Amino acid sequence: MPSILLAAIYAAPIATAVIVIWLKSRKDKAVRMAAKARDIDGKVVIITGANCGIGYATVAELAKRGAVVVLACRNLATGQAALNQLSHDVYGNDKAASTGKLHLLRVDLNSLQSVQDFSREFKSQFDRLDMLINNAGIMGKGYALSTDGFEQHFAVNHLGHFYLTNLLMDMLKKTKGSRIINVSSGYYLKATSADFEDLTSVQSPSGFKPMQAYARSKLANCLHVVELCNRLKNEQVSVFALRPGFVRGTQLGRHFNQFLLTLATPLIWFFSKDVNQGIQTVLHCALADDKELESGALYNDCRKEEYSMLVSDDNARKLWNLSEQLVSSKVKQA
Repeated sequence: MPSILLAAIYAAPIATAVIVIWLKSRKDKAVRMAAKARDIDGKVVIITGANCGIGYATVAELAKRGAVVVLACRNLATGQAALNQLSHDVYGNDKAASTGKLHLLRVDLNSLQSVQDFSREFKSQFDRLDMLINNAGIMGKGYALSTDGFEQHFAVNHLGHFYLTNLLMDMLKKTKGSRIINVSSGYYLKATSADFEDLTSVQSPSGFKPMQAYARSKLANCLHVVELCNRLKNEQVSVFALRPGFVRGTQLGRHFNQFLLTLATPLIWFFSKDVNQGIQTVLHCALADDKELESGALYNDCRKEEYSMLVSDDNARKLWNLSEQLVSSKVKQA
């Protein structure tokens, strides 16, 4: 047998082990970094998409630290099932400890009217808001329009959260040290343009590219944070964007071909983070001391990361103005 082939045979297991160790180290890095936490006992937190995946796991971790968490979910049945399981997992049989800690309110980010209804209901029950985590999202869905006539990735991932944030801004401003966290994605780097006009009206499904629509919606999350930061310079409200990484065990891929996903399971497991690893950057932005964070910044693996060139003040301002126009054209202001 040729020496080169023998060397390859012996080297393959070693190379594989090195890669596995490197990937595990990379995925575990964030877990170690989010260990320090500020006190959030009694603080009120809203998390959209809280019934599964990153949202669900984040609720559990914040509730364990004493936060009062509102699960903002589209489907009340799955939301209630999640709340019941969370209550059991976090508080066990201690009903006294769980009283008033977990709440469920319906919001469909596909509908601006539903967002308005959620805001009104939340304000009727609470007098403060310490943290808003805009987490819910869709990915890879075929061409479809929202209730208000916008492309759904843009509507759910950006516009619904944009409107929700604006409606709750008065409460965020009056709550000292409040935070807004947008869960974006590393896929925002795949966005080829910061022009969102084609996603805001009825269009032909011919040539529609779902993952490009997703990429631009995640770019919008980043631009939203940049413009929020510019507008909140004189307020005690901090804003952050983050990339959780490639996380398995969520429902984000529910619109993909499930047969192909099943075939790809070994590769997905190999290269992805589990949900506990995936929420660490969310927890970092939620729990780290103010001096460890920079408002308006993007975080990845619990570290600040530079934005792409498409994330500029000019593009952020343009998207903000467009989003305001779209919202005002569809709903009566609350």
